[in-house]
Amino acid sequence: MNDILLIGEVIDVIGISTKVKVYEEKNTARLLYNGKVIKNIAVGNYVKILKGYTEIIAVIEGEYIKEIKNVDSYSKHTDTYSRILDVKILGHFSQNKAFVKGVYETPMISNYVYVLQEDEVQKIFCFTKDMEPVIRIGNISGYDNYKLALSLQKLFASHIGIFGNTGSGKSNTLAKVYTELFKSGLNYEKSKFLLIDFNDEYTSEAVLVIQKKVYRLDTRSNTGDKYPLPRSVIEDSVFWSIILDATDKTQRPFLERVLKSYKFYKIRSFSFTDVIRVIHENPSKFNKVKTETTNVLQKIYGGNAYDYERIFDDIEHHSVGACLYNREGGQYFNTIELLEDYIKAKIEDLGCVDIFDPIECQSLDPLVLFDIVLNYKHVYELLKGYSNDEHISPMIKRSEKRINEISRVLEFKDEIQDEMAIQVVSISNCNIHMKKIIPLLICKEAYDNQKEAPKGSKSLHLIIDEAHNILSENSNRESASWKDYRLEVFEEIIKEGRKFGCFITIASQRPSDISATLVSQLHNYFIHRLVNEEDLFTIRKSVSFLDKSKQEMIPILSQGQCICSGLALDFPVNVQVDELADANKPDSKDINVIDLWKP
Repeated sequence: MNDILLIGEVIDVIGISTKVKVYEEKNTARLLYNGKVIKNIAVGNYVKILKGYTEIIAVIEGEYIKEIKNVDSYSKHTDTYSRILDVKILGHFSQNKAFVKGVYETPMISNYVYVLQEDEVQKIFCFTKDMEPVIRIGNISGYDNYKLALSLQKLFASHIGIFGNTGSGKSNTLAKVYTELFKSGLNYEKSKFLLIDFNDEYTSEAVLVIQKKVYRLDTRSNTGDKYPLPRSVIEDSVFWSIILDATDKTQRPFLERVLKSYKFYKIRSFSFTDVIRVIHENPSKFNKVKTETTNVLQKIYGGNAYDYERIFDDIEHHSVGACLYNREGGQYFNTIELLEDYIKAKIEDLGCVDIFDPIECQSLDPLVLFDIVLNYKHVYELLKGYSNDEHISPMIKRSEKRINEISRVLEFKDEIQDEMAIQVVSISNCNIHMKKIIPLLICKEAYDNQKEAPKGSKSLHLIIDEAHNILSENSNRESASWKDYRLEVFEEIIKEGRKFGCFITIASQRPSDISATLVSQLHNYFIHRLVNEEDLFTIRKSVSFLDKSKQEMIPILSQGQCICSGLALDFPVNVQVDELADANKPDSKDINVIDLWKP
C-alpha cells in the first residue's frame, strides 16, 4: 500500500466504535496521488483499516484533538496535540474485492488506516448487481464524482418515505425518483401509478412524464373532472358511512336498509304510486313528513321545490275518518286512487305534465337513484315508525350537500375502461372534507382491485404527496371512528400490500403527524432537512437504519441534500439530489415577493 494514502493508525477499539490517531503530516485537506488530487479524510468520509490481509471499511463519524503531555528531564515542558477520529465499522472487502456489509472482524490497536482509492470508493457505493436496472438521482456528498445508483427492484418494490420541511427539496426528490423511473425505458404499462396531488404541483404536462392522465377535481363548481369508480362502490355501506359521517348504532343500520332498497329498485322502475301508497297507509303521521314528501317528489320529477310544497297545503289528517282530508273541498281520501288523482291534478295545475310514467331506474345516474331511494326510505320509515327522525334527519340534511359534492368529483360506471398507467388526481380545488375522503376512496378501491388480480400480473403504486393531510392521527375535524377507519385502511395497505403487489410512497413535511405505524413500516427513506424536535424524534424512533451521526446531520442538511437509507442501500448515504429542469419541476416554488411588490 502506498504510504501517501496512509493517514494514521488505530489507538482504541470498543466494539464497532474505533478511534484513529491521524499522523501530523497528514492533517491536510488534499493529497496528491498518482498525479491526481484526492480529498483527504473528513467527517462522513470512508477509510480502510488494514488488519493483516483483511481490509476493513469504516465511516468517520466525528473528530477531535487530544492533548498529550511531553515531559523529559532535559527540556522544558512542551504540549503536543493529536487529531483523533471516531470511526464506525461498516464492512469489509471480500477475497474478490467486493464490499460486504457487516462486522467480519474488528481492528486491532496499531492497525494502519488508509484513504480509499477511486476503485475502492466505487465498490463501497455499489448497491446494485451487474446489468441490473437502476436509477441515478444525484451525487454522493463528499464524493462528488459518484452518482448514487439505486436498484429499481429494491426501491420500487417497497414502501418509500420522503420527508423534509418546506423548501428542503422534498418535492423535487419525489419528482426526480419517478421521472428517472419513467425515463428508464422499461415497460411500466402493466402497472398503475396513482399520485394524489394536494397542491396542484404535478399536473403540468412535462412533470413526471408527458403520457399521463390528469384529473382536476373541483367540489366548488361543475366544471372539474370526475374520477371513475365502479358502480359497486355505491352499494357499499362503508362508502356511505364515510361520505355522510354516519353514526354506527343508528344511521349506519338505516343506510344498510337504504342500500337493500337501492339494489331492489336499480333493476326495476320507480312509480309515483310508491310514494302515494305509503302516505295513504299512514295518514296520522302525514303532517310530520310533508316537507320530506315534497322533497322526494322533486327529486323524482324535478321542478321547483316551492311548487311541490303547495300540493299539500290543503291536506290534513282527519282523526274521525282516520284518513287524509281536503279541508278546502271537503273531500275524504278513503282510497289510494282518490288521493293519487287529487295530487296528480294539483301537479298538472302547476304546469307539470307527462310526469307520472314509471321511471326506469336502470337509466338513472347511480347517485341520482341513491338520492331518491335515500329520501324515499326516510319518509317510508318515519311513516311506518321504523326509525326515529331525531336520529336520521341530521344525516339526511348532510346528504343534500355531500351527494352534490360527490357528483361533481366522482362518476360511477358498470365498466371502467383501462385508463393510462400514470394518473394524477389533483384535489387542490376540493373542500377540506373531500380532501380527506377522496384519497381514501380512490386508494381503497385501487387496492381492493389490485388484491383481486392474479399475483404477479400487475402492480399498484400509490403516491401521496403532503401525506400528513390524510394520514394524520392528530386530526380534530373528524369523529374517532372515521379517523380509525381511515388509518386502518392505509395501515392495511402498508402492512399487507406488498404481497399483493401494492406499494405506497408518502411525502410529508411533518412525519410526526403521520401514524407511527405507517412511518415505521416504510422500507426506504429519503430524509431532507427537518428541524422540529417532534419530527426528529419520529425519525429517530422509526428509522432503524440511521446511526447517531446521520441523525444529528438532519437539521443542517442543505437544500436538495438528503440522507438515503433503507433496504435499497447497504448503509445510509448523504446525497445531493439533482435538480430537475424548470419544465420538469413540480409547481412548488415560492412566489417572488420582490417582483410582486415592485411599483
